Amino acid sequence: MGAVNEGQPLKGSTGAIYFKTQDFTSANLSFDALSAGASVDDLTFDSATKTITSVADADFSNFEAGMVVYISGCTTETGNNGRYTVVSATTLVLTVAEAVTDATEAGTVVVEAPYIADSESSFNTVGYLADDIITISGSDSNDDIFTVEYIATDYSKMYISTSDTSNPVTTEAAGSSITIAMPSPGRKIFGCQNWEISRDVTVVDTTTFDSGEYSEFDYIRQSWTGTIDRLYIIGKSISTYIGKKLKGVFFQIYQSTPTTAEPAIYHEGDIILNSETITINNSEIVQDNVGFQGSGTLTEYTQETAWSNTP
Repeated sequence: MGAVNEGQPLKGSTGAIYFKTQDFTSANLSFDALSAGASVDDLTFDSATKTITSVADADFSNFEAGMVVYISGCTTETGNNGRYTVVSATTLVLTVAEAVTDATEAGTVVVEAPYIADSESSFNTVGYLADDIITISGSDSNDDIFTVEYIATDYSKMYISTSDTSNPVTTEAAGSSITIAMPSPGRKIFGCQNWEISRDVTVVDTTTFDSGEYSEFDYIRQSWTGTIDRLYIIGKSISTYIGKKLKGVFFQIYQSTPTTAEPAIYHEGDIILNSETITINNSEIVQDNVGFQGSGTLTEYTQETAWSNTP
C-alpha cells in the first residue's frame, strides 16, 4: 500500500490481527545455561551426519530437540564454533540441523544452551511458545531481545537464543525485578477475514429537580467488545486461547516494515477470547467466529519505524 494521507479511506485488505502475551514480571527469574559438562574434550564433528560425538566426557542427554546450543573452544576447526539447533541427543552424540566441518577436537570445548529459570515454574501460565520473540528488561546483564526456542516440560526453564554465534546470556542469580514482554507486532496466531470492534459508553441519568426542561446524563465508564471472522483451519484451533487474557493488536493497516511514508496503524488492548462459534454448511468452507471482551484501555498507535523485534 502507498503513502497514507489524511482523509484517505482505508482498504480492508490491509488489515490483520496479531496477539501478544501479557507482560510477566518476577523477582524469581535467573539466567544460566545447560552444559554438556565442565571439561568436554575429544569431540568429533562429522559433516555427513551432522553429529558431534564425545569419547566419554560429554553428557548430551539433557538436550532436547528444538533447543539452540552454542559451541565454543574449537581450535582444530574454528568454524565449528557457533550456534546450532538440536535435532536429537543421546548421552554421547548430539545431532544438529546446521552443517559442521569434519574435525576432532582434543582440547576443552564448551557446549551449552542458555535459558531463563523460574523458581516458581510459572512459564505455563504466561503462555509463551517456541519461536516467540521476547524482550528482557530489569536484569543486571541480560536486557535484550531473544527468541524462545524451547520450554521445559515442567515449565521451570525457557531456553532462549539470539542470532549471535556465541552464548548471548550472562549467568545471573534471581533477585532483580525482571520483566519479560513481547514486542510489537506480536504473534500471528491465525489469519482472519474480518474483524470488528465496538466501543460502548455506560451512560447514567443524572437529572435532578434543578435540571430544568431537559434531562441530564453523564457517563461512568467505557467498554469495548469485538468479533473475529476466520476460516476454520485444521491444526489451527484456537480452543487453547479461549478464556485467557491476551493483548490484541488489531491492524487497520499492517506493514512488515513501517516507514513515515507507509506507516502501520493499529489498536492495541487486553482482550479475553470469550466465545467461539463454528458454522458448517454442506459443500461450503467451515466458518469460525470468535468473540472477545476488551479489558481496560484500547489505544490507537501509528508505527512509522521498523519493528524492534529482531533478536
